[in-house]
Amino acid sequence: MQQPQQAIILGAGLGAIILSIAIHSLKKKHTKKLLEELDVRYNELRSTPLSFKLQKTMALAKANAEVATLVPKCKEQYDIVQDAFSNIASSLAEADDLIYMHKRKKAMEKIAEVEEKLADIAPTVNELSDFMDQVLEKESMQRADITKLKELYRNLRSIYIEHSGELSFVSAHMDEECKQIEELFTRFEEYIFASEFDSSKEITAQITERLAHFKSMIENVPSILETAQGKIKSMCGDVSSLYLQAREVGVVLNHLEIPKNLDLVRDIMAQDLAKLKNGELEDCDHSLQECITRLNQLSQQIEREAKAYESFISISDQLRKDIDKKLEYMVEFKAMYERNRERFGYEDWTIFLNDKTAQLNALKGRVEALIKEHQMKQTPYSSLVLTLKEYEETLTIIGKEITALSDKLKNACRDEHRAIEQLHKLQLIMHEVNVKIRKERLPSIADSFDTAMKEGYHELAEIERLLEQVPLNIERLNAHLNIAIEHIYKLYNNVNNLVGSAAMVENALVYGNKYRSTYPDVDSELTRAELCFRNGEYTQALTIAIQMIEKIHPGSYERLIRSQG
Repeated sequence: MQQPQQAIILGAGLGAIILSIAIHSLKKKHTKKLLEELDVRYNELRSTPLSFKLQKTMALAKANAEVATLVPKCKEQYDIVQDAFSNIASSLAEADDLIYMHKRKKAMEKIAEVEEKLADIAPTVNELSDFMDQVLEKESMQRADITKLKELYRNLRSIYIEHSGELSFVSAHMDEECKQIEELFTRFEEYIFASEFDSSKEITAQITERLAHFKSMIENVPSILETAQGKIKSMCGDVSSLYLQAREVGVVLNHLEIPKNLDLVRDIMAQDLAKLKNGELEDCDHSLQECITRLNQLSQQIEREAKAYESFISISDQLRKDIDKKLEYMVEFKAMYERNRERFGYEDWTIFLNDKTAQLNALKGRVEALIKEHQMKQTPYSSLVLTLKEYEETLTIIGKEITALSDKLKNACRDEHRAIEQLHKLQLIMHEVNVKIRKERLPSIADSFDTAMKEGYHELAEIERLLEQVPLNIERLNAHLNIAIEHIYKLYNNVNNLVGSAAMVENALVYGNKYRSTYPDVDSELTRAELCFRNGEYTQALTIAIQMIEKIHPGSYERLIRSQG
């Protein structure tokens, strides 16, 4: 009974010991973990590169008086931080020893002390780091800029190597540029290391400028070479060929100095290529574009002279023909004028006609002189053509003056001829009217027709009288002719209508006579119609006869007319 109790007591004691050991072990581990966390925080804070930043700040202070005034404060803060770090390091070591010696309570006190010290010094570390970052901001910015420039240089150099064949013409200059740019990068690092930021900034600007030039060379040299060695060379050949062809057919081109201009373009191109080898890109491109403009102008001038040559040949030939035709016409015009001068009573045109003939002969002489000048092959054809066109204008003016006078004479002759023809035609019409009246033997004719006939003959007689006059008054002749035409044609139409009406009345009376004995009304109406017919009232007679026939047989008169037709 006693032994089981002892066993229980012994087991309980052993369990208590084990539990105590386990609890102690857990607390020790917890304390150890807290210490490790503090150590991590301490190391993170201590890893802030305050020493490096302070050294850079002190180096910058040598070249910058403003920064020099800030160094003492930075050193003071730095010393405080370093003392705090030393103190914290000692405290961490003591806490570790206490944990090792199982003095957990004292270790926890030391850990709390370290935690407090870290909390106190952390703001100072961060503030000092930020402050020195601001002081060193110039270096940071310049380093960021130079990093971008280095990346750009690497890319451009890769492109240059890739297109080395196209850029072989300027390879010496490009290789020298690479060397200079790399030297500038080295100098930049030296200035930055010495904290000479103004000098490093100047180097950055130089690198930027050289890289821009390097890039421009890569982008533009191939096209410039194509312009110089391809396009301009080809254009020189084209201009030379065009020049030789034009000269061969006789075009005057001495004033254009084509060979001299081509030599000048070739010299400029050679100079530009030499400049291009030395990297003088902008001047070279501008100069080559001027060469292209010059060559285009030369080509256009040659073509203009060639066209002027063709124009001169055609215009001069045509102008000579036109002048000769005008001179021939002047001979005819003078003869026509002499024949009709008294007839139309014109003033003396002899002086005018002789003057125009003299002007034409003088113009012909100037044209011949110009053709001789063309044969001398001294004057540019563009100038000769301008002179020819002036002669053309002169001929046009002379021609208009001659035409105005000749038209006056021709119109007068034409009006006289027309009047004679119309007179003959009107005489025939009057004769036809007279014959119709006699042939139809109308029982009676109105006095108005007789008066109209007399007026017609009077107008014809007046026209004959005017045609016999010397000088002939064309205006009066045309006026009387127009009156006669209107009057006689109106008379002709009226007589035709009268004869037609009389014939219709006669037909109607003949048709009605068949019903005279059958219808008393018909007899009386026919008698009235006959009386009107004998009195010359043909329209009234026709109206009565038609009404009579329509009463007997509606529509029969129309059939009668058709059968007569």
